[in-house]
Amino acid sequence: MEKANFDVEITADILNSISETDLIILFSGDSDFAYLVKLLHKKGKKLYVYSSRKTLSWELKLSADRYIFIENLDRLTKSDKFARI
Repeated sequence: MEKANFDVEITADILNSISETDLIILFSGDSDFAYLVKLLHKKGKKLYVYSSRKTLSWELKLSADRYIFIENLDRLTKSDKFARI
């Protein structure tokens, strides 16, 4: 059985293209990404997290610039507030 390390690959891809963006949107609640958020903040970048309530780690919740629960996307996309996120 092969183990996937998508968090490492995602982190590498983000760091390789960091100069090209100011905002990163991450679809994961994995606490492994909390350190990446710290690095991004040092570079003046923002990171928004989309995750379910059940899988969003407290470390990522505290370190991200914004977090959005995917369970709320349907309601959010129908409001004017979503356009301002």
